Amino acid sequence: MSVAHLLEHATPYHESGFFGNKLMFGWRNLIKIKHIPEQFMDVLITPIMFTFMFTFIFGGALAGSTKAYLQFFVPGILVQTLTFNAMYAGININNDVSKGIFDRFRSMPIWLPAPLSGIFIGDFFRHLISGILVLLFAFLIGFRTEAGILAFAVSFVIMIFFAMSISWVFIIMGLTMRSSSAVMSFGWLILMPWYLCPIYLPILQPCQLAANIYFIQPAGMAGRCGTGLLAGTFPGKEIFTALGASLVLSAVLFPITIWFYKKER
Repeated sequence: MSVAHLLEHATPYHESGFFGNKLMFGWRNLIKIKHIPEQFMDVLITPIMFTFMFTFIFGGALAGSTKAYLQFFVPGILVQTLTFNAMYAGININNDVSKGIFDRFRSMPIWLPAPLSGIFIGDFFRHLISGILVLLFAFLIGFRTEAGILAFAVSFVIMIFFAMSISWVFIIMGLTMRSSSAVMSFGWLILMPWYLCPIYLPILQPCQLAANIYFIQPAGMAGRCGTGLLAGTFPGKEIFTALGASLVLSAVLFPITIWFYKKER
């Protein structure tokens, strides 16, 4: 039997299916944290730093006391933290492209978007850890709520889903830009205008333009939803609006991402 015949009829000993591909790439992204723990440090430190800075520098001036400010501020900082984390999806895939791993993945007999789904599995745990850290630190410095476990769970699901829908933007950037530093630089340019709306402020009247932006853009929708849920209520309209915005973003950006993913660079 010739070598050519063996290669022609070669099959893997263990065939991995749809879910096997996703879990394999998800595990790959989690392993990165173990081998390169320093890339996870800002996910642990930045949420606490922003929460401390906004609360103790601006809280008293904006709401009269830091405790009063925390009641409004916590959902906003959760949205900010998870959205900033979404940038790592683009940075990770850009690193794969730069190292040539991207081309090897595309040549493998796997489900085409499996490497992308692996990034989202890794990001889910990144978002979850960051969000829990923000809440723990907020409770430590005075945040209190009557919301139950269900309200916290729903708010986390909605905010993480929102952050993942934003990840498509950064994945497209990671597939098209030449370096991870370019992804980060342009990512900040995209993210910062989102926070021109008063997502951190309890009063909207002084600036009607900012108030309008707050109500029509996705970050504001997720922030309002989180504010209601963490206050102990279940605001049906805000929940529906936040989920709808995330679904629309994903539906629009997913096919664009796949097109760039399949396209030769």
